[in-house]
Amino acid sequence: MVVRAPEREDAARLRTVSERYRTIFEHCNDGILILDPADERIVECNPQACSLLGYTRNELLQLRPADIHPHEIERLEAFVETVLEEGANFTSELSCYTRNGRVVPAEISASVVGHGDQRQVLASIRDISQRHEREVELRRQSQAMETAMDGIAILSTDETFVYVNHAYARMYGYDTPSDLIGCSWQRLYGDEQVNRLEWEALPELREVGSWRGESIGTRTDDSTFPQELTISMLEGGQMVLVVRDVSDQKQRENRLRSLSNVSKRLMHAETDQDVAEQAVKAVTAILGVEAACVQYYDGTTNTLDRVATTDAADALLAERPAYDFEATYAGRAFRSGTTVRNTVSADDPYERGETESSLHLPLDAYGTLSIVAPRKTFTDHQIRTAEVFAGTVTAALERATRESTLQAKEAAVRTQRDELDTLNRVNVLVRDLLEALVEAKSRQTIEETVCKGLVASALYQQAWIGSVDEVDETLTPRAAAGERADLVLNRGAVDWNAVNGGLVAEALDAGTTRVHRQYVATGMGAEDIGIESGRLRAVAAVPLLSGKYPHGALVLSSSRAGVFGEQATAGLETLGGIVGYAIDALQRRDMLMTDAAVQLEFEIRGPTFFVQLSEELGCRCVYEGGTPFESGQVKHHVRIEGAMAADVLRLAAEADEVIECVLRHEHEHECHVTVVVDQSPPEVLVESGAVLRSIVAEDGVARLVAEAPHTADIRAIVDAIQSRYIDAELVAKRDRISQPRAAFRGDVAETLTSRQREIAEAVFEAGYYEWPREQTAEEIAESLGIASSTLHQHLRKAEQTLFAVFVGADDTSTADGS
Repeated sequence: MVVRAPEREDAARLRTVSERYRTIFEHCNDGILILDPADERIVECNPQACSLLGYTRNELLQLRPADIHPHEIERLEAFVETVLEEGANFTSELSCYTRNGRVVPAEISASVVGHGDQRQVLASIRDISQRHEREVELRRQSQAMETAMDGIAILSTDETFVYVNHAYARMYGYDTPSDLIGCSWQRLYGDEQVNRLEWEALPELREVGSWRGESIGTRTDDSTFPQELTISMLEGGQMVLVVRDVSDQKQRENRLRSLSNVSKRLMHAETDQDVAEQAVKAVTAILGVEAACVQYYDGTTNTLDRVATTDAADALLAERPAYDFEATYAGRAFRSGTTVRNTVSADDPYERGETESSLHLPLDAYGTLSIVAPRKTFTDHQIRTAEVFAGTVTAALERATRESTLQAKEAAVRTQRDELDTLNRVNVLVRDLLEALVEAKSRQTIEETVCKGLVASALYQQAWIGSVDEVDETLTPRAAAGERADLVLNRGAVDWNAVNGGLVAEALDAGTTRVHRQYVATGMGAEDIGIESGRLRAVAAVPLLSGKYPHGALVLSSSRAGVFGEQATAGLETLGGIVGYAIDALQRRDMLMTDAAVQLEFEIRGPTFFVQLSEELGCRCVYEGGTPFESGQVKHHVRIEGAMAADVLRLAAEADEVIECVLRHEHEHECHVTVVVDQSPPEVLVESGAVLRSIVAEDGVARLVAEAPHTADIRAIVDAIQSRYIDAELVAKRDRISQPRAAFRGDVAETLTSRQREIAEAVFEAGYYEWPREQTAEEIAESLGIASSTLHQHLRKAEQTLFAVFVGADDTSTADGS
């Protein structure tokens, strides 16, 4: 067979075209399927279709078209039928199921290929998921814009409206947004505003992309309204306008501005009448009403008398019964001191046939301000504004009253000057007293220094300090200066609830300074507080505290104005705290330095942790010292003999008073614990001026031994322990004489072996206890010709003996155990 050249050329061109279409088919961005509608199968697919649907090519060719649209089979069949009938079709209403079950929104474009009975359908599938999501978001944004309270509009590049929400249209008086579509924005503004926006807003908008400011819009009825306007530039040159009507805000601002201006004028009114006349004029302008009336209270006739009214108020009052103190709303406002609001309905046969609202505001003790608004009601903002204005009128009346006499004006100036001078002098006085307290050697010196210094300042007529007995609730004067100081000192212990009307008791209970101003008249107990009758006095009670423990109270009296002002009182309270601290420090110093002390022994029974522990476990609890921490807590070290640690920790966990209990170490039938309890005996004793020497709990009884200097308040110490432990009993009180230094050295010498003493002296002389050490233990041992371990053994036993004698342990023994 011979093939002619033209036929060969046609075949070559056909292959080229076929390859070209195959390339397009394989590399098209859309997924393409070729369907056989007769057999309902997929005969070909491109890679993008496989990727979109999640199948391999072989898997996809095994499917039917209905497998990709299982949820829309009827719609698919109708779509294919239309394609076969019309040759092509397009839809965005079909979505595809992928292999993993995800539904993909799609646009499908299909056409018929082939002819006769060999017709097939070529379907192009485009994933429109992202576009679908954008459309949903746009619909959401559009809905938000439509329902927004602010007006929102969009301008095209020719500055005409292409979108307007309902709020924007209503704001300018239009019924529907479509009334503005295609119109210029300039239609909504007067010429002056148009020029301002073109010169001010649009240049900035083009430069930075946005502008925000205030403008004035014009409604369809030519009325105007103030607005906040925000303009933003979109890509492509469109503009978004957001408008907020600020009419109410501006109205409030104008009212407040008017109120401020009126307040200034009122405060310059010379008389009560001037205040009333200016008030009725001002309130009508501020609230936009016509009828207002000011009435002053006449105490002689018990009535409210009109002193200033507007013309509209005169006309209204002529038609109605006059207000009187007993029956009117104004009278009720005056008596109650609160705003009275009344609304009269048109249905009331006794009224004028129209709605009417009235406000009646008290002007303190001066009278009332009444405001009447026919045919309208008052808004909440108007009521608040009226109440503020009434307060301003009251302030103006008060000022006019103060200005009525020159004497009152001068007295106020003198008082202010006196208070400032007093504050400065109080500060200087407190500073000087603090310096003097540093040199004080006894509590009596401290108390006398404070009293004399306070009275010498000329700020106070009398100052005295008393010690407290918390059990009997009495105050015993210890030092006094100023008026009738001798009378105060000779009174002895007095009930603190009776001193200055209970002021001292109140100060001690609260732990802070209390002040009372009173006029002491003859026959009212003036002598009982040690001051003259018939004079105005301010009295202050200042607690002298050390922590929570009261050492006493400082009582001051003065006739100077402002002497007990807030800042001056704070200075006195600081002084009281330092005096309490100084007294406490002296007691501690006496305890450390004195050779003689009072030893107190208590028996404590009842529900306390270590007492119950000793009874329940049959053990012996010995207090070995405490360690204070910055938090204010004290960790107490306790040795427990004859009990297992597990039992101790279990009972500690069940005890309410135990905050923390930690096992330090345990030996056979003995353990050492660290315990934190609320208000432990050492803490109670320290606060009351004593120190703890020992506590041993055994067989349900604790024996507590404390020591205090002879200068301490022994009654207060006993009261403190018995207040903390209800079942505590003082069983012994004895004097203790401290050993002199020589005796102490003798005791130490008697308990040391000669070898221990030799090694202790050698170590000391070698500078072992210096810092830094001059010689190490190894070097000293070598010089003595002994092993380092032997030196450490002798040295530890010598140190143990020394400390045992120092703390007064009863079971000291020689280092050899004898």
